[in-house]
Amino acid sequence: MISAASDQPEDPRRRLVDYGRFNYEQAKRDKETKKRQHVNKVKEVPLRPVTDPHDFQTELEHAIHFLSDGIKVKVSLRFRGRENMLKEAGAQTVDKFIEAIAPWGRPEPPPLTRGRSISA
Repeated sequence: MISAASDQPEDPRRRLVDYGRFNYEQAKRDKETKKRQHVNKVKEVPLRPVTDPHDFQTELEHAIHFLSDGIKVKVSLRFRGRENMLKEAGAQTVDKFIEAIAPWGRPEPPPLTRGRSISA
């Protein structure tokens, strides 16, 4: 005797699905997982040992804007060519920048010198 198809349990591997509904639910799940993730944003402020005072002030304003928005700021000073002899001037520039930005934030690690750059 042959039984009707509705009498047998449905096979979970083969099931007809409304594709639009499936996409909607998948997007909803993806949105929930993104909501729980925390992304650390870091913006980099480039400096040079011979940075013009106006350019220095502009970069300082950018960094203050980022910090007030809750974004971390990385200060990097790069030496090019013969500027490598100006290590002290570069360190002074980074220290001056850190002092100017002190009301809005402080460096997590102290400024580090790596090869041809100083970063904080």
